[in-house]
Amino acid sequence: MLMTTYTRELLQSTFTETPPALPPERPGHTDFEVLRERGLLANFLSQIIVTQGDIEKKLFWTGTSASSISVPQADKQYLDLLEILQCIYLFRGERAYILHFLEKNPFLVPLLVEAYFNILEFFPHSLVYLMITTNVEDTEPDRLVVSIATSLEPDKAIDALNAFDKKWWLKSLKRAQGKLCILLEFQ
Repeated sequence: MLMTTYTRELLQSTFTETPPALPPERPGHTDFEVLRERGLLANFLSQIIVTQGDIEKKLFWTGTSASSISVPQADKQYLDLLEILQCIYLFRGERAYILHFLEKNPFLVPLLVEAYFNILEFFPHSLVYLMITTNVEDTEPDRLVVSIATSLEPDKAIDALNAFDKKWWLKSLKRAQGKLCILLEFQ
């Protein structure tokens, strides 16, 4: 996804001071890859994070049809987070199914954005995937999985995952309400 006019305007309107000069569109680079290179993405995201309570107070739902996915419509910040989520994670499986899952579980959207930046702290050069797991034999409901694809040696990757768990994930686990799992994947 290349930098769109909408994203440029969103980024420029987010900064309270003079916005940084945005790079020209570069084929093969997403909006957020370019911002990450310049160290601006964390600053941008920190200014639009909303709380779960804010989302729950303001949401109302629109109908869905087989041809499109509806999203919570009341909170522009929520919609911005959803767009960011689609840019920073790689989706495995059907994107519409993942978005529908997030629509039914909107509390996961800000948690996933927060998770991504905590993951980057411990796995800075790893790709991070989102997918839905469905266990047909089990009565357990569908779950969203964040898969960290790392090239670290297994021992180092396990140590990094343990540090990630201690610093952030174990404190945030309740917010996931049993709907999110974070795993390692070795490349």
